[in-house]
Amino acid sequence: MVDYGTAGELFITALLKDVGEVRGVDPQKLENLLTGPFKDRAVHLCRQLGVPDDPDDAECPLFLWWLHCYRQRNGIVHRGAGSIGMLSEAARIGMVTMVVEIREAMRADEQLADIASLIRWGYRVDETGDNGDSFPDPPPPRNR
Repeated sequence: MVDYGTAGELFITALLKDVGEVRGVDPQKLENLLTGPFKDRAVHLCRQLGVPDDPDDAECPLFLWWLHCYRQRNGIVHRGAGSIGMLSEAARIGMVTMVVEIREAMRADEQLADIASLIRWGYRVDETGDNGDSFPDPPPPRNR
């Protein structure tokens, strides 16, 4: 649980820096975001990607990770709360979902596609048959 929460924080922070530089965010503003409260980083990254930016909104790419990783991680680390297997699996799913959704938002943006191609972890398999699979670059063979 703690590992997924921390990995997500590092992922968001690194991407905020890279995306901010590509988008031409004022270096001082970017530095303030990178040293300020974590939630500001997460929200600002979503805004830079043009996706819903409220982690409590189910449409936000951060939603499942925020709910199942970040909040639980803070409970474990700051309040000594325990963790159970079922919640850890939800945290793993939340982390994969966040990575994939952010990568897909970046792939759709010509300015950010090169950065998105560096994200080689996590994939979503479309179970509806609408060809909405999402694989890391390069895609694996299609023989499932």
